[in-house]
Order: sequence, then structure tokens, then C-alpha cells
Amino acid sequence: MEVFTLIARKKNVALVFVSYLLVALAAISLLTICIGFAPGILFAVVFGLIAYLMIMAQNTEFEYSYLDGELRFAKIKKTRAAESALEYTAWSL
Repeated sequence: MEVFTLIARKKNVALVFVSYLLVALAAISLLTICIGFAPGILFAVVFGLIAYLMIMAQNTEFEYSYLDGELRFAKIKKTRAAESALEYTAWSL
């Protein structure tokens, strides 16, 4: 019998707030280009990239399964398949 357990990461309210704040700063930086602030595009790209990485880091789940003496761990990001897996057998422990 195989046992699967999926553990969703709890979202930190402060990280969600900071990610949305960074998205807002990126949008404001893009608007400053209209008034002639040339480095606004650089700020927009930096703020947007940091916000994207923070949002993607929050959408991580972990899965472990046990089958025939083997314990497997998998890290799942968003809806993609398991990225990496570790295997342990009852004999290797």
C-alpha cells in the first residue's frame, strides 16, 4: 500500500503584502517614465522581478510518499510536476 501526503506551505501575510507592494511600486515606476524620469524602467524591472520571485516562492508544496520500505520526498512548485525527489529505503536508514 502506498501512502501519499501533500503538505501545502502556509502563506505568510507579511510576504504577500510585500509582494503586492512591489508590484505597485513597479507600476508606479512605469508611470514615472511618462513624466520624464528615465531610470523608471530600471526600477520597474527590478521591482517586478523581485515580486515575481517572491510570489513563486510562496507557491511551493512538499509531498512525501511511502511504498514498500521506500520514503520519497518531492518539492512541487505551483502546478508543475515534482521537481526533485529523494529516496530512502528501510535498509539505507
